[in-house]
Amino acid sequence: MDSGRARRMAELAGVFGVVASLVFVGLEIRQGAKATRTATVQEVVDGWREINIWLATDQSWAEADLAFDEAEDPSQLGYVVGRTLQAGWRTIFHQWMVGHYHFSQGTLQEELWSGFVAEVQSLRDNASMRWVWATEGPKYAPAFQEFMNSVLADE
Repeated sequence: MDSGRARRMAELAGVFGVVASLVFVGLEIRQGAKATRTATVQEVVDGWREINIWLATDQSWAEADLAFDEAEDPSQLGYVVGRTLQAGWRTIFHQWMVGHYHFSQGTLQEELWSGFVAEVQSLRDNASMRWVWATEGPKYAPAFQEFMNSVLADE
């Protein structure tokens, strides 16, 4: 075997090695992206589960929301009711913002996002939510504010 042929065979082996390495890296990236999306879904689902457990079991939240619905002037509800509603809705807003962020970054799939949007839309007529958003909304990320304001305006 002459040296030219040996050199070509070595170059060919090198090309195959580079191609195999690129395929391996591509597969690793794909696997990492899938793991990221799975972790995101788990994070969002866990957040919603915790909020739903809290909403179902916290009597002070239910009483505060009912008091707000029955009040003629929400500013007269008192400190405890106001703070309970603010803390509760801020918790929910934060979870919504996390979902919005993940969707905007491509780590929350469209089918999950559409369910998420439906959940937000189902609560847009809640008077206490609107009351808290009016004061707390500006504290959130601008892109999330834009999303929330569009949902609230889209009646």
